[in-house]
Amino acid sequence: MNPQALNPDRPLQWQRRGVLQTLGATFAASIVGLPEATAAGTPPGDRPLIHLDPADLTAGPLSRWINRGSLGGAFAADSEVPPTAVVIDGRMAASFDGRHWLRSSFGLPEMIAGARPFTVMMWMRTPRRNHHATLFTLGARPKTCAEFNNHQGSAISAAAFNAFGPATLGHRDGQPAPEAWHHLAYCYQGGENGTLRLYLNGLLSGERNLTVRTAPGDPCFLGSGFDMVSGKPVTSYVGAIAGLIVLDRPLSWREVRNHIGLFHAFGAAPADGATLPPGEVILRWQSGRTGARQVLRITAIDTGSGSSQTPEIHQARPGAAPDEWESGPIKLGIGRELVWQVDQIHPAGRDDGPPWRMRGDSGPAGSPVPRDRITGVDAGLEALSWKPGPHATAQSLFFGESEEEVLTSTAPLARLAAADTSFRLPGSLKPGTRYFWRVASDNGAHPSDPGSLWTFRTADTPVKDDITFIVATDQHYGRDNNKDINHMVVGLINNIAGTPYPDSLGGGIVRTPLGVIAPGDLLDKGYDPKDSAHKWDEWVADFGLTGKEGHLVFPVYEGIGNHDGGPTRSIPRAKIRERNKVRPGLASVSPNGLHYSWDWEHVHFVQVNLFPGDTPADATVGPAEHDPEMALEFLRNDLARHVGASGKPVVILQHYGLLGGMSDWWTTESKERYYQAIENYNVIGIFSGHSHGNEILPWKKFLNFHCGSTARAEYGNGDFMVVHITRSEMRVAQRKSDSWGVTKRVPIQTP
Repeated sequence: MNPQALNPDRPLQWQRRGVLQTLGATFAASIVGLPEATAAGTPPGDRPLIHLDPADLTAGPLSRWINRGSLGGAFAADSEVPPTAVVIDGRMAASFDGRHWLRSSFGLPEMIAGARPFTVMMWMRTPRRNHHATLFTLGARPKTCAEFNNHQGSAISAAAFNAFGPATLGHRDGQPAPEAWHHLAYCYQGGENGTLRLYLNGLLSGERNLTVRTAPGDPCFLGSGFDMVSGKPVTSYVGAIAGLIVLDRPLSWREVRNHIGLFHAFGAAPADGATLPPGEVILRWQSGRTGARQVLRITAIDTGSGSSQTPEIHQARPGAAPDEWESGPIKLGIGRELVWQVDQIHPAGRDDGPPWRMRGDSGPAGSPVPRDRITGVDAGLEALSWKPGPHATAQSLFFGESEEEVLTSTAPLARLAAADTSFRLPGSLKPGTRYFWRVASDNGAHPSDPGSLWTFRTADTPVKDDITFIVATDQHYGRDNNKDINHMVVGLINNIAGTPYPDSLGGGIVRTPLGVIAPGDLLDKGYDPKDSAHKWDEWVADFGLTGKEGHLVFPVYEGIGNHDGGPTRSIPRAKIRERNKVRPGLASVSPNGLHYSWDWEHVHFVQVNLFPGDTPADATVGPAEHDPEMALEFLRNDLARHVGASGKPVVILQHYGLLGGMSDWWTTESKERYYQAIENYNVIGIFSGHSHGNEILPWKKFLNFHCGSTARAEYGNGDFMVVHITRSEMRVAQRKSDSWGVTKRVPIQTP
């Protein structure tokens, strides 16, 4: 059995939440804060190398924390002001504010140096989310060392552990929540490409095969990383640490849980809440206590009434791995729900396990057209279509403008045969209106399926000289879990129309976007021949071209960034040239096929890609690979041809900014030539990426909008800009996953 025992279709955070809900208040309290006597304990038969016991602390300045482990010595304050020992939420701990750290009086011992096994455990609590913070180190920089972190995550840190290079590991579900105590356990198997497992509050939170290479002799640090050459701390911690244990072997998952007072059966497979194909299922779990007798109870739930039958007792047998048990096969019927619970009988008493639920798939209808959660659907839509549920003997279609009515109605718009795959709408749809629908399946003798709730919004009626578009930059496909984050953000863009604007922009709603502009860094390594072609395919699968090929339902107008590679090694540059040959509605394309322009209503748009220079000499970083390929020349010619003296509003798209973060990647002289080229035009906005920042900066007589990034691994989401332009005003707003950010209203003049 895979010790994760996780359902990949259900987020780990949801699973944790479900565990806490089902186990009740007493067990939930034990997850977020155990008695100090429990926290200070060590696994039976083990004497730690390092054991910092919070029972040794006295409230006040903490200049020295004695090591009760076999290495002896102590951790002493190595900063002008020592950390403070203080009671926080009933737990004595060392409190760090980013200026404090403790250094060990001993060097990293041979027995856990190199690639040898270890376990590191601690209790930690932060008052707020840390961007980059190191809790503890084995060794110190610049030598190879291991840093145990509480980062929000990035390509460098990966949130929870960093041994540099590819040896990084993060929490699957993001950084632990602030203002609560959490137990962390890092268990390293050792060896080349050994397994490092990260447990958070007794649940598996991350796992990866990697090599931890540390050098013996350097001290260890608590509350900060450290660079021995500069003599300065690195990524210091803000928060509290209540105890530290370091062992020279990896603890098992059960041992980690036992250490913090958890003895129930755990590691359910199928995972709690799983929906499975009907049929026979083998149940597997891990014993929470050595030598305990396993008693499996299974309760069938009537999905109609919610009533439960008398639990049945089933035999348990040892599994293939230590501490693993299994039972079955258990029959799981169509639409049937079973609750299973493992109780453990042992000489000291009984551990009543948490209830785990599983359900046989009742076969919902799927593949809706229009797709779920999209906007911009033609109000002239004539029919809905779908794929019927596999067990349906009849179907019912519910449709309307009210989510609640569609969910609760018992009077369908139509009753259909089991094989029907579409329904012709009885009348025209309203523009700019959100609709809801579902297809319920009557499964005959088996429980029916109510159908998933689907929704779409029709396109707004076009208004002359009134346009909305999205600027979504810096996808970096190929970095961290950016593919998943970008896919999620594209879904947000698909569903953005109809969202109310913030009060700072004067209210109103986001109208149907005309398209999405992506100013560069589409890939993280667009120059890598081994990986870039595949990553480009991933980008296209999400962003498409015209709004019909990919996940995005609007046309996309992309450019290249520095990560996309140079003239001789760049999949994105080559692909954009190909796409410009078939991209609809372009006003002009540069002779080299890379730069292009188009019009939306009364506004002219120019995509100059990396930055508006001409030759590699205009770049200050990696000139050969960051060749702008005559972008400024194209811009001059395009504006002269398509704008001239008309005063028509112009929007320019580029990767590098003019001011702010990383704007020094092109020369001051090239920026001045750029200004001279556009100073006599009505340029209402210059939109850029590159910095991943969200700021609006005045540059000479123009405004430079830094548009963030659609994939922020450190937060598990991304952002983009929504832009609305009329003849008299431009409104710009940063859109996050669930809120608005930076906003700006810009008056404009349109002849």
